[in-house]
Amino acid sequence: MSNLTLARKIRDLRTSLGRSGRPLPGEQFAELVGTTQATVSRWEKGQQPKPRFVAKLAELAHQSVPEFLYGRQVGVPLVSWVSAGTLARAEAIDDVVHEDVERIGVSGLGAGDYFALRVAGDSMNRIAPEDSVIIVNRTEREPIDKRFFVFLVGDETTFKRYRSDPVRLEPYSFNPEHEAIYPSRDVQVIGRVVKVIVDSL
Repeated sequence: MSNLTLARKIRDLRTSLGRSGRPLPGEQFAELVGTTQATVSRWEKGQQPKPRFVAKLAELAHQSVPEFLYGRQVGVPLVSWVSAGTLARAEAIDDVVHEDVERIGVSGLGAGDYFALRVAGDSMNRIAPEDSVIIVNRTEREPIDKRFFVFLVGDETTFKRYRSDPVRLEPYSFNPEHEAIYPSRDVQVIGRVVKVIVDSL
């Protein structure tokens, strides 16, 4: 989590502890946490609190430390694998019954319809090394230039970066041997990749 995100959480906590939508005064908030008003002010500007203060902030928010820092975890179904290389057949992602597959805990996700895929290949290893897990939001199907997506081309899938001019599915790799795919048939976006998890399982 970035310090600025944590600063926003601290400001939100101070507001939630106040009355009539107004933040709890800095001096009172500092007293609850066990520090000074000046220290709280520095936290709200992006300075990282020490672990003991993070624990106290989480307690005031009635959350565990991980939940306070990263948000509630969502059980995302790990439904299949995806090629980060050439186009390849994988299990039919849309046909998987999510209740029957393994789930992994992921925090920090907003509204969406999420599933997870394990990466096979090294054409995307600048962001997702082989055997990492990507989290895909199925509700984001509009291709956006320079964003990362899982694509369906015919009956084959791949994980690539979308480029719009000309339309191509581009590798994002330290391996210079990988080349962009210029699809000669319709490309369907299965979903946008919103998070990469390394050594998750």
